[in-house]
Amino acid sequence: MTTTGNALCTTEIRTHGDLWFSTNPAERDHAKLICRRCPLIAACRQAGLDLGDHARGVWGGLSSGDRRVLRTGEHAPDPDDEGDDSVRRRPRQACGTEAALRAHRLAKEACEMCETAHAVLIEADRWARLATLHGTDAGHRMHRVLRDAPCDDCRAAAIRQRAVNRARHREEARAAWERRGAALEASWAVA
Repeated sequence: MTTTGNALCTTEIRTHGDLWFSTNPAERDHAKLICRRCPLIAACRQAGLDLGDHARGVWGGLSSGDRRVLRTGEHAPDPDDEGDDSVRRRPRQACGTEAALRAHRLAKEACEMCETAHAVLIEADRWARLATLHGTDAGHRMHRVLRDAPCDDCRAAAIRQRAVNRARHREEARAAWERRGAALEASWAVA
């Protein structure tokens, strides 16, 4: 929440009330949605982060709990939540895990740390799969997915597979041509 005249929160407070300091998580989520459209979101977010634990409410689309996660990496109930435990959200996994990424995606949030960790995990999985696929056409394709120069064994397997595919296509075309010829002969015999 910023006090600059061009910020959306200064005009939206008249319409929606002060959602930015609400103790209701749903109202704070609504404030975060409004923040996403604000041209001052980056400056407001930085101001909230600079204030540290002294800033309460939503600043630049981040609640007190979100800012704590960015500063310390620890997930705990948001200090702005109501005292009622039924309203509190379940603490999230630490950023950089698949569970945290799923939670971010469910909440339609972007987390660079989780996305980067996911990309690293996917690439490591692809390298592990490549180790089992070496010397095959699938290994050649995996080299390409990884933007890696294919090894000689995989390149040779891809060449062999292309030759098999070409032969199969030629055979299918020949069979189709023969079927067409047989159908034409049958139609001439009838006429």
